[in-house]
Amino acid sequence: MKAREADRLHDEHGMYDLSQAELDRMAERCELRWDTVPYRLGEPLRLPDEDAAELGLSPAQHAAVDAALQKESAYLVSTIREAYVTLTGDDPQAILSVAPSALFDEVEDKTPVEERRRVYQLLSNERARGDASRLDAAALAALSPYERMYRAVTSSGDRLMAALREAVGPDLARSLRDLHDGFGSRSRSMVGCPGQGDE
Repeated sequence: MKAREADRLHDEHGMYDLSQAELDRMAERCELRWDTVPYRLGEPLRLPDEDAAELGLSPAQHAAVDAALQKESAYLVSTIREAYVTLTGDDPQAILSVAPSALFDEVEDKTPVEERRRVYQLLSNERARGDASRLDAAALAALSPYERMYRAVTSSGDRLMAALREAVGPDLARSLRDLHDGFGSRSRSMVGCPGQGDE
């Protein structure tokens, strides 16, 4: 396959390392793509042994990767729960056994479509400009629950990459992300841009 064709296919189907032209097209469509670790309850998230063996990870490196995966998963679960509680007013203790994916869907369902479109437009434009906001706790608290949740989830892959670079070095971090073309879950979504009418 020619390099140019390979680049085109990557832009059309990739989740990360996209060209500026593709990022600009995504911003025009208010499109977001992201990869993220699973955020679920139950046993702590671990890198499968076969993946660790394929990449030649030492036991210490495998443990460091597992720790980074678990920290990211826990952060996502906490952020999704917080968004749900803020939006619904439910008791935080009452939702501890509820699947985070169900809470995520509930936040989506309870958020007006124009707010979802605004957030998609904002985040896709930030990504195209290369200036994704690094918001402090006070600034994050002022955002809508939906925006806080989406900022966390759609930046998960890059945040985990940064943690893995610190844990096992940049080469292995990149290999871990590329092994399955992204960390766990891959998402590509559009809800339309603001003012485009009904969903």
